[in-house]
Amino acid sequence: MDPNQQDLLANALSSIADAVFITDRDGRIVWANEAFSRLSGYAAHETLGRSPAMLKSGRQDAEFYRELWQTILAGSVWRGEVVERRKDESLYAVDETITPLCDAAGNITHFIATLHDITSRKKEGGRDHFLAYHDSLTGLPNRALFLRLLEQALAHCARGGRRLAVLFVDLDHFKSVNDTSGHRLGDLLLVTVAERLRASVRKSDVVARLSGDEFTVIETDLVDSRPARALAHRDRPRRFPARAGPRAHSGAGARPSVHVEGSRRSSGSQRRHLDLPG
Repeated sequence: MDPNQQDLLANALSSIADAVFITDRDGRIVWANEAFSRLSGYAAHETLGRSPAMLKSGRQDAEFYRELWQTILAGSVWRGEVVERRKDESLYAVDETITPLCDAAGNITHFIATLHDITSRKKEGGRDHFLAYHDSLTGLPNRALFLRLLEQALAHCARGGRRLAVLFVDLDHFKSVNDTSGHRLGDLLLVTVAERLRASVRKSDVVARLSGDEFTVIETDLVDSRPARALAHRDRPRRFPARAGPRAHSGAGARPSVHVEGSRRSSGSQRRHLDLPG
């Protein structure tokens, strides 16, 4: 390669948008571009002579890195998704490609790693997945996740010979709150109801929002129906005053109903008995 081509290659690697670093055969960094410094938070002089292990986040186990090294030491290109740790301790995700570089005799002398930042894409994907199974306003499980958790709870109930309770909570006069005070206050009321319901049950229980003003609670591992009926009695009638600045409104009342299931039915027949959609 003539000097002009070498300069062109060096400029290309320095200017490329993706992070790039080069190590020797022992895995010590000998060169890194500016994009790598921006991504990792380490200045170029802080990385020279160091191992990329300084970026380890702990999200990948020893077997992951063992397979990586086996691949590149065999002369093959390795590609994978890696979560790394910046200098400031924050995490980022990359699609990484590591390519062995060989001399004229075919011996590996260096490795070049190219890292494409996918942190934003991963966050968006995680958010999309969360919203697919949770109510965006309250953060509670939505109907789809509720039905899945109910199936699991019913199966657990059937196996263990225990009982579970499903409480359905409707808000009286919620429509009038929306109509007279606006949707912002209505949303505040729903969030308040969600918080109070969560505070009323055990961490192992499930509180979900089925639709507009309909909530449900799954209580599991019950010996009998008394705890569930006590919760329903405690919340009937329950007033949730809605507030907006100095104005206070009477709000809506929670009106729970309770259904207790034992272990005599199969989970499928129990669910049909609850009259829930598939």
